[in-house]
Amino acid sequence: MSIGLLPVLIAAQSGEISAQKLSFVSPQVVSVSLFKNGYCFVTRRIPVTGAQTNIIEVPQASLGTLWFWTPAGELKSISTASTPEVLMVDSSVTSLLSALKLNIGKVASVEIKSPNSTVYLLEGKIKSCDGEALIIETAKGVSAVPTGSVISVSSADKEFKWTQKIESKSDKKFYQLNTVGSKEVMMMSLERGATWAPAYAVDIGDPEKLTFASKAIILNDTLNMPKSNLRLITGFPNLQFKDMLDPFSSNMTADNWVNSLAGPVAFPTAGGLGGGGRGGLMTQNAYGAMEDKTVEWGGANAGESGGEQIGDLFFYDLPNFELKKGIRTYQSLFKFDSSYEHIYTWDIADQVDPSGVYRAIPANQPQVEEVWHTVKFKNSSGKPLTTAVATIFSKGELIGQTTLDYSAVGSDCKVRINKALDVRADANEEEVERQRGAIKDQYNNPKFDLVTVKGLLEVTNARKEEVQMTIVKNLTGEYLSGTGNPQQVKTTKGLRQMNPSMKLTWKPKVKGNGDKLRLEYSYKLYVPSN
Repeated sequence: MSIGLLPVLIAAQSGEISAQKLSFVSPQVVSVSLFKNGYCFVTRRIPVTGAQTNIIEVPQASLGTLWFWTPAGELKSISTASTPEVLMVDSSVTSLLSALKLNIGKVASVEIKSPNSTVYLLEGKIKSCDGEALIIETAKGVSAVPTGSVISVSSADKEFKWTQKIESKSDKKFYQLNTVGSKEVMMMSLERGATWAPAYAVDIGDPEKLTFASKAIILNDTLNMPKSNLRLITGFPNLQFKDMLDPFSSNMTADNWVNSLAGPVAFPTAGGLGGGGRGGLMTQNAYGAMEDKTVEWGGANAGESGGEQIGDLFFYDLPNFELKKGIRTYQSLFKFDSSYEHIYTWDIADQVDPSGVYRAIPANQPQVEEVWHTVKFKNSSGKPLTTAVATIFSKGELIGQTTLDYSAVGSDCKVRINKALDVRADANEEEVERQRGAIKDQYNNPKFDLVTVKGLLEVTNARKEEVQMTIVKNLTGEYLSGTGNPQQVKTTKGLRQMNPSMKLTWKPKVKGNGDKLRLEYSYKLYVPSN
């Protein structure tokens, strides 16, 4: 028959089920798919030998993600049940009398308080402790003292017992699967407690090509993974109800579960993978010099490593992967080589704030801007690159670290290395003309002035070599003219904005040894009349 999904049916069991008549099977993990947000999607196989199968291990799944299905036969129903369970558990002794009774035949030191309040010590083998008398055999003979006079007990015997086995009774909860003609039932669920953290190494030690290497740190705190298919998911999953527990496996009362839908999330908020680490990323640590400056990065060549696009998500495959609960694993994924170029990027902010007010740069006070040394290359891996930290190396040394955003197959990637302190950039703007009251209200009062602005950009390259620049100026207004033939791209205009918005992009080369580049531009915009 065709594979189908069966929504979970919860049925109440009446009466108690004898534990002696029950046998249980353990679901076997078949595949695990890890998201980067602390959740994993797990598929388990439940072997079936008869019409009824009992299991205990049903995970605490996210709402709507717990499903059972069978590849053959029919899955009639799934219901919760319970059976009385008696366990012998260790419990600390609760009194001196209990400790003495528990250690008949062992040597102990017993402090005794006599009727006249004198305290003395008896050391020897405990013979008995029944009723009101403690009988202890010392080197001087056998003594009997009232148990009520014992004020302390100690022993150097490693076999001396301070805990005892007591009987604990409880109801053991389990799940019953009723099937017809099935040999196995599959269970799928989204669970919290296992995830992966990606990272990239970008090696630019070779001036002709860079080496891009990818790794994953697997974190597993929720299940034991036998040799099974592990998949690492990249993309933007829409898991709207991941923080709510499924009612079938939540172990909540009906009222508590309904109330949880309107209250805080059922899972505790977890840190570690996001936030809080920014301060550490700002610390720059240099590695020691390496005799051989060539680094052999791990991982298969990109064309050989497995993966699959499903919908809008991509799955990296790690077949026959085994990982025990509580373990961390470093896993090399893939690597590829790519030609690249060095670009020095300068992004210049708009002088119009979100409220539409133009903030002029004070006269003769040019803004000293930031120029970033960036490398640009193509994602030739044949698979998308998930958002992750990228560390840049050259000749075995760490030279920078940044975030590489999600990059589609074949797209251009840009990785910032460091601020280029020896490429100085200055920006200045000045108002050169103002038409008062260019727009008036219905009473002929000035509402907006039309201002013409002239801008000046200057780059000084103190490096020895020529640099390729990418200069982007964001502005609000209508572009009039400029030098250097900038590319003009209009951006989205707000519904209440009087002016259009756009980006001007220049891509000049600037010679080294102190050479300067000057660019001019002008634009006009409406500003509120004073």
